[in-house]
Amino acid sequence: MQRITNTMLYGAFVRYRYAADSLELNIEGLSLQLGGPSTNVEYRIWVNGGREAPGTNDGWIGSTKREAYETLMHLSRAFEAVTYRNESL
Repeated sequence: MQRITNTMLYGAFVRYRYAADSLELNIEGLSLQLGGPSTNVEYRIWVNGGREAPGTNDGWIGSTKREAYETLMHLSRAFEAVTYRNESL
């Protein structure tokens, strides 16, 4: 299994941002909170300094870098599928 790097995680975060923006979701002030088992902090994404980001439950995207990366990729693909569907109608 491939190790998830910070660069990969930030890439997934940028993809999420573009996908959410294409649906005109409110992502003003979008930020990524890094976490991990060693710090006992969860990975989360927030908008406007504290509200949960679209598609998340309380901003939570994972307990590990891999979970956060996979969650961001799943959300991005879902948003992109909706965008594609809307554009093809």
